[in-house]
Amino acid sequence: MLVDMGKAKECGADVVEIRLDYLKDFNPSHHLETIIKQCPLPTLFTYRSVVLYQRSRAAEVHNLSEKRRRSRINEKMKALQNLIPNSNKTDKVSMLDEAIEYLKQLQLQVQVS
Repeated sequence: MLVDMGKAKECGADVVEIRLDYLKDFNPSHHLETIIKQCPLPTLFTYRSVVLYQRSRAAEVHNLSEKRRRSRINEKMKALQNLIPNSNKTDKVSMLDEAIEYLKQLQLQVQVS
């Protein structure tokens, strides 16, 4: 690890971040003391608990599913717009208003027939 820090310094790094949760077989009392004493660069130690990782992963999954849902809604709104004659509205509320009015007209035509 110290060798990698030396390489980072040679490449122009100003600071090194060590994610403690990524390290296997890490003995904090021994390894931290060695790193602090021998590290050629200032070192930032971070730790991300499993719970935080799971929460961020759950948020990521939720965001992706919401993005897919919005995409599907937009596709269906375009399909609906193509079914309504002379429809030129782009916002969803106006589009739905036009669709409702058009369906009401169709219902009246069916009742009159």
